[in-house]
Amino acid sequence: MIRHAVFACAAAFALAGAVPAPGQHVTLRFAATAGELPVACDARIPGVGSRASTIVPEDLRFYVSDVRLVAADGGETPLALDEDHAWQSQGVALLSWCADGRADLHDSISGTIPPGDYRGVRFSLGIPDRLNHADATIAQAPLNVTGMFWSWRDGYKFLRLEMRTFGAQGARPSTWLVHLGSTACTSDAGGATRCARANRPAIALTHFDWRKNVIVADVQRLLASTDVASHGSGCMMDSREACAGVLSTLGLREDGPSAAGQNVFRVR
Repeated sequence: MIRHAVFACAAAFALAGAVPAPGQHVTLRFAATAGELPVACDARIPGVGSRASTIVPEDLRFYVSDVRLVAADGGETPLALDEDHAWQSQGVALLSWCADGRADLHDSISGTIPPGDYRGVRFSLGIPDRLNHADATIAQAPLNVTGMFWSWRDGYKFLRLEMRTFGAQGARPSTWLVHLGSTACTSDAGGATRCARANRPAIALTHFDWRKNVIVADVQRLLASTDVASHGSGCMMDSREACAGVLSTLGLREDGPSAAGQNVFRVR
């Protein structure tokens, strides 16, 4: 009797359209390069920036969110990210190659999506507003990484790139940083924070098959028009001169998105 009732219940759900379509589990792979050279902790990489400087990465991490796969007709389907509470939770994933001078490799994200013929991928570089101003010391992983949080801006670093740079031969190395995050933020009487400049690049890549291709973040492209041997200590969203080139390559301007789009991320 109980068995018949269970079957009847399942049939009723099926007739009502309440049974979800089966999903497929997918993994999106990422790589960090400088041109064709892989980026890794303490790797010496020549030819970076407008003066072809040599860099040695000491930190490279970034968040992605709002991940969607794109069908041939342009329709978008959200990727439901796995909740592993280590590298992924609440629709946000952290990717890492180097952290605080130590190798810390995590170069893929995973989730579930309905079966389909997907030909592209889109995502945001960063964290959505609803999560961007939480307390990192009590947040769930990966939002509990305090090294990816700006206490003085009350928000997260969407991208953290730190490196030693070498200019002219024989010159002493200096430290150069790229910290990308929302700016011009204010809090209202109720404690809600809003930022006039989201600085959250929208990445859209075509000719992407998740079974075969890799999403490449190219540091050489990111810094192509930037002199990493000068401009003080780098771009921390507080220097127009140091950040202009970085924002441009990410498809951003100081006052919003750029019509030119981004060229840092590509498909391989």
